[in-house]
Amino acid sequence: MKVGVKVTCLVVMSMLVASPMAVEGLSCHQVATYLVPCISYLIWGCWSSASVCCNGVGSLKTSAETPDDHRTACRCLINDVASIPGVDMDVADDLP
Repeated sequence: MKVGVKVTCLVVMSMLVASPMAVEGLSCHQVATYLVPCISYLIWGCWSSASVCCNGVGSLKTSAETPDDHRTACRCLINDVASIPGVDMDVADDLP
């Protein structure tokens, strides 16, 4: 299990570095940063820090001010989060 956590952290950090940045508005880097605390829930269905995850989701909602921001967040979630090994997208439906 510890190896899985290390691999997941490595993948998330790679996403943060490699994600294209938007010139204006919300970026994939910001989306990933907000949702990193939710990774353990998305993979194992357990909360390592529910309040931090919920705060990140709330910050993402607040930051996505425009329709373009909403599209960017959606694209980032589909492309980046779904590419993390072991993420259960059905569990993601339960996020606040």
